[in-house]
Amino acid sequence: MHTPHTTKHPHNRHPAGHSPAQVHAHSPGESKSMHKQHITKHQFISPHTQNIHSTSNKPKPKNHLKFLFVLGAIGIILILSSLAWQKYLTTSQLQNQVTNPELSDVAVKSIQWESEEKRLNSISGISASDVLTTQLQQQDIIISEAISIGLISPPDNYFALQEEKSEGFYQLKQSLLQQAKQEYSSKEARITGAIINVFFYNQKMPSIPFTEADTTAKTLLTTTRQNVLDGTLTPVEAIDSLREAPELPNLDFNYAHNTGMEFSNAKVSELFTDPVVISAVQNAASNPDTMISDVFRSPGTLEEFGLRYFSNNSRLNGHYFFIVLTDKTDGFYQSYDSWVDSIISETSDE
Repeated sequence: MHTPHTTKHPHNRHPAGHSPAQVHAHSPGESKSMHKQHITKHQFISPHTQNIHSTSNKPKPKNHLKFLFVLGAIGIILILSSLAWQKYLTTSQLQNQVTNPELSDVAVKSIQWESEEKRLNSISGISASDVLTTQLQQQDIIISEAISIGLISPPDNYFALQEEKSEGFYQLKQSLLQQAKQEYSSKEARITGAIINVFFYNQKMPSIPFTEADTTAKTLLTTTRQNVLDGTLTPVEAIDSLREAPELPNLDFNYAHNTGMEFSNAKVSELFTDPVVISAVQNAASNPDTMISDVFRSPGTLEEFGLRYFSNNSRLNGHYFFIVLTDKTDGFYQSYDSWVDSIISETSDE
């Protein structure tokens, strides 16, 4: 059963210490007087009445316009930042499409080019159709080179499918690219030995003149290499002896940790990314009698990477070094990604 709600009006509240019967026992005159007094008291203490009186004379905040202006400025900054980030991501994605051979042709082809191309061009200035064309061309280059060096063997109907440009051909290309990457990785060169070096520049100028530091580092490395070549020093002894050389504190503030390291059965691409060092590894591997490289300078020759180069750049490294190998497994010296970049670059230069 629904029970009707009874609204309690403030006028019906009972004075403290009286029951309802006692309240109604007053005379009419008393009731009228008390009712008037009660109304007056209610009006005086009403929170609503107090709020009206307190806000009617309260001045409006003086800084609300400034607050709204700051809030609006923050909103504009957030919107602009979001648009800039979207542009960066879109540009990066397009550039990745150009350089990443593993991106699915079918997925790229499925893009609605007519509507998408206009949007992409307005953001990055890169033609979506050009991206697709470039990617397909690069994949053909990679597959062709992988076939020529024996990484993959395409089916007999590969070139017939290539002419058709069917969806099956795109799927076959993806399979061949993945196979090429796996085969390449399994055939990377592995080496055991040591790199021995002296830094003439380590993120800041040496404490002696640059040319003197360069010459000192080269002389120390040349002498040390000869000692290793003669059998006077082992690679480990050479690293330790350089650490004790009195000249080193003037060349490299971190010399105690920079005179060399050993490695064992490691992929060259996982050890080194510097192309000069990789060239030195290949140089050592090409000397089967000694397995010791010549003295190399990184990042390059003094004529090309001299004082001006280091003065105009911060946080750089410059060092002389040589490689000693005690064991090796022949194979690819570059990583797969570096190999892809190199063959694409060579083709572009032709």
